[in-house]
Amino acid sequence: MITSVWYQPGTEPELALPVWESVGFSAPIPSAVWTLVLLDDGAPVAAGCLSYISAGICGLVRLAVLPSVRGEGLGDALMKALILKAEGIGMKEARVVCPKETAGFFRTIDFEEIGAAGSEQEMRRELGIGFKCHCANQ
Repeated sequence: MITSVWYQPGTEPELALPVWESVGFSAPIPSAVWTLVLLDDGAPVAAGCLSYISAGICGLVRLAVLPSVRGEGLGDALMKALILKAEGIGMKEARVVCPKETAGFFRTIDFEEIGAAGSEQEMRRELGIGFKCHCANQ
């Protein structure tokens, strides 16, 4: 069963650490972020953060799903929860910087490209437009 844990800004998201380590994130996260961890029967399987960029604009950072459970809809679930949280705190736009090879995933959930540098793609999504999920034909 999938459950979730939210960490408020300024708290250490210890349950997120094994997920982030599995994909190579090692630098500390900024303290002014909301962090969400998805758990499968109590074990961390996905994590991501919501950060403040500027008035009405948030960043989705440190997005990760354990390699062993990719393709099971956890990326969709993580993104939906982060977007709903962003909307709930008054954000109007979400941005993400991702490897170019993962940009296709973000396009399927209404992100559009706004810039690129090297191997990374910057993308944005208007908030308040609902959320279409591409997992399990939902």
